[in-house]
Amino acid sequence: MGIIHRFLGPVLICVGIINGVLGFNLAIASHHNISYAIVVLIIIIILFGAAYLQMRRRRRQEAYNTPAAQNFQNAYNNPSYGNSIPLQPSNGPPPAYGRPNGASVYQ
Repeated sequence: MGIIHRFLGPVLICVGIINGVLGFNLAIASHHNISYAIVVLIIIIILFGAAYLQMRRRRRQEAYNTPAAQNFQNAYNNPSYGNSIPLQPSNGPPPAYGRPNGASVYQ
């Protein structure tokens, strides 16, 4: 049923727009066609804008399901660095940086 709606819906919308133009002409009120065309144009812009945003959102979601994105997400959520190095308790300050055996800089 969804396939029928997907294809029949836009066709019926176009038929309805044409019916509106013909209805104003047959009612001898064709001067309303200009305002009708403006309203139809605004609705078409809104519909195409919504369809574009939906397509863009779908493409962005599909990008998260690629193998490269899955690898990145797995590495981000489960980092492999640091887990294999056991932490040792600190017994004091770190050793001082200096030359071994009291060697001088000017040798």
